[in-house]
Amino acid sequence: MKDIYIMGIESSCDETSVAIVKNGREVLSNVINSQINIHEKYGGVVPEIASRSHTEVINAVYKEALEQAKKARMQILDVLEAAIDKPREHVSKYAPKIAKLMIPVDKIREVIGTGGKTINQIIEASNGTTIDISDEGRVLIYHHDQEAIDKARDMIEQIVRVAKVGEIYEGTVNRLESYGAFVELFPGTDGLLHVSKISYDRVNKPSDVLKLGDKVRVLVTEIDEKGRVNVSRKALLEKPENLGTSDADAPKRNSNNNRRRKTNKNSNSTKSE
Repeated sequence: MKDIYIMGIESSCDETSVAIVKNGREVLSNVINSQINIHEKYGGVVPEIASRSHTEVINAVYKEALEQAKKARMQILDVLEAAIDKPREHVSKYAPKIAKLMIPVDKIREVIGTGGKTINQIIEASNGTTIDISDEGRVLIYHHDQEAIDKARDMIEQIVRVAKVGEIYEGTVNRLESYGAFVELFPGTDGLLHVSKISYDRVNKPSDVLKLGDKVRVLVTEIDEKGRVNVSRKALLEKPENLGTSDADAPKRNSNNNRRRKTNKNSNSTKSE
């Protein structure tokens, strides 16, 4: 309210009147107590103000100040809108810029690296950006080049990135074992592709289908309590129509059951004899 009051008085009154308002509440109080002084200063603007009560004087002064402040504010907005009707999508390439992101507190050490090695590599790769990291995980990146900021941000996000159940990745096979293949989803995170999750067809060994360096599209199906990631390639493949009648499915189990029944019958007949 004080700022608006000052604007209103300053726009219509002389220098002395403005000084009275700027001097604060005490001076304003003195002016209100001196109705003659107020009459001398506002006589041309507020007629017969000296004959009003203190409350009426305050209301009159504030009303005039607010009306004048609103008029001045609208004029300023009109001038601003005439110059630029909306914010620019991009500032000048020479203007200083800043990007902000939050990272998990437990990932700060990974971003900084041993002796600052990782953060220095990021700064060097992003054309000398300035990077500040707070203890709460707030990261501020400064530079005049937006591309440099974006590059530094992407590198940091890759470091703190975590896999999530349900996400799909185009990973790289970086290790083969008898029980499955390890797929690098993104730098620093591997997922286990179990041999049973490679294909709907029977796979004896992962090496029969995959080799090191292969690109494979996988779905994250599980992340256990230790943070180990399990993925599936089969979940993203189209299920064969004849899967229900394949040798690896139910009929095989039924034939086993039939064998058990025949064995039981033979044993029972032997006992009866």
